[in-house]
Amino acid sequence: MVAATETPGPRRTIALAAILVATFANYLTITVLTIALAPVAREMHASIDDAAWVTIAPALFSGLLTPAFGKLADRHGRRKVFRAGLVLFLIGTLGSAFAPDLFWLVTARIVTGIGSAASMPSGIALATSLFAPRERAVPMGYWTSVTAFAPAIGVSLGGSVIDHFSWRWLFIGQVPFALGSLVAAFVAVPESEGEGSGPFDYVGAALLGGSFFLLTLAANRANAWGFASPRLLVVSIVAFAALGAVLPVERRVPNPVVPLRAMADPIVRLSLVGRSLMYAVHMGSFLLLPLYLLDVAGRSATEVALILLPRPLAMGFAAPIAASLSRRFGASGVLLFGVSAMWVGISSLVLLEPTDSAVMLLPSLLGMGFGLGLSQTVTASEIASRTPREDLGAASAMLAIATALSGSLGSAVLLAIATRPGVAPEHAFRNSFVVCSVVCALALLTAILHVRARRDERVGRTTGSEDAG
Repeated sequence: MVAATETPGPRRTIALAAILVATFANYLTITVLTIALAPVAREMHASIDDAAWVTIAPALFSGLLTPAFGKLADRHGRRKVFRAGLVLFLIGTLGSAFAPDLFWLVTARIVTGIGSAASMPSGIALATSLFAPRERAVPMGYWTSVTAFAPAIGVSLGGSVIDHFSWRWLFIGQVPFALGSLVAAFVAVPESEGEGSGPFDYVGAALLGGSFFLLTLAANRANAWGFASPRLLVVSIVAFAALGAVLPVERRVPNPVVPLRAMADPIVRLSLVGRSLMYAVHMGSFLLLPLYLLDVAGRSATEVALILLPRPLAMGFAAPIAASLSRRFGASGVLLFGVSAMWVGISSLVLLEPTDSAVMLLPSLLGMGFGLGLSQTVTASEIASRTPREDLGAASAMLAIATALSGSLGSAVLLAIATRPGVAPEHAFRNSFVVCSVVCALALLTAILHVRARRDERVGRTTGSEDAG
């Protein structure tokens, strides 16, 4: 069998395109479905709270099963798991489009979430295994661009689709992308042989998946339950208890679902933590800025869509060039610059006034988009390039669930701050932007520590070479 890193150029391009198209299909409705909840509730004769499970249910099951599917991809072949995930995603999407009532719609969305849990980590692992370790920033750059563009396109077009057609067309629009990716997966995506042996780590998968399931549930229901509610407290305590038990259990099993060898690398750990902090800020501000411009600044929906467009465009432009910049200036330097740009951009929102023109907001949007595009690509490629090939699926699962969970938590906490009762909307939003700045400053600290870890690593190599000589 031809090794993944030896895949011929044209076939590798088609394979990468198939994975990116699948990612696009997954991310296309990730934010626009929140707009669709009201029409879904009306058509299904349900409350908004019940209709919210259309977005909550797939996230829960994706978080629950992603760790297991990541490890299964490493053990039994990433293409097999990727194709199976796409089939489930396609079935769930078609079922969502033609669901007769809310029960069947939520059921179909659960199938979609299971399909995403299978296809996303295996797809990321396949994309990175197509390239040599030193080149893995290339697929990660394109993957980051797609994750930026897809939700932006979904939000930009989704409102018009809902207004002039039906929310069902949001799902119908995903079908051609999922189907095209599935066909390409059979034609061009090379198989990666299973590289694991021994019993599957069911306990580790249950603990890790269960903790992410409960944390995702807490993040999505925090506003509905109340941040001080006993229900939220119990769910959070159980989630963190399960998460705390993961490492002690994983150290005792021969085939852990957590990629312990990769996680032992301080650069991998810093990349994962920094990436999560930045994504929490990104998704939180992605939710807050439109609300601020609509409710506080009094802008129209069309104006808001146009005003915010530079951010995903900047992110989509920056992500693919991160690989070449990293080769020229070093990954740590690009990461530090990217996080700094994002911090400056997000911090300037604290000074935002409702009467400010769109031009005043442009530097902030460009800083956030460009900085996130660079930093997310670098952190993803650092994790992928420093992970043993046999653990790429498990590491990709950690990458996927950490990103999704941090986005959910960031959105929930920042929205709660921005909509706090008894506080004037302008001041409440400013408080949320201050929190964004503080969290991004923590991400900047991880980038500084990343630079230091890289420097210590180089010093260690130099000392080792001198000792050997």
